[in-house]
Amino acid sequence: PIIPPSIYKPIISNYTLSEQDNGQTLVTKSVGLIIVIPSSGLSDNFCCLITTTTGNPCSISLSDGVVVDAPNGLSISENETLSIGRLKDATYDEFIIRP
Repeated sequence: PIIPPSIYKPIISNYTLSEQDNGQTLVTKSVGLIIVIPSSGLSDNFCCLITTTTGNPCSISLSDGVVVDAPNGLSISENETLSIGRLKDATYDEFIIRP
């Protein structure tokens, strides 16, 4: 039988997003993790959630050239969830980050 991808993916060390994370929920399991949005390798429709567990806040870092719209900043407090979605067309190429 074919096993579908995991809905939840534990993150235990600093991590760079990849296309395999598209549609996934990443769950931080260590304190102070840094999750990097790379400048290439993510599809035009990329989206994922990052959720933090008790005592495990994290932050998002941007590779050179990555443009974001993140009015609430790039830190994720414990027990919080952020969505990351890529808006890419002829006019825009930016990642929208929202609680």
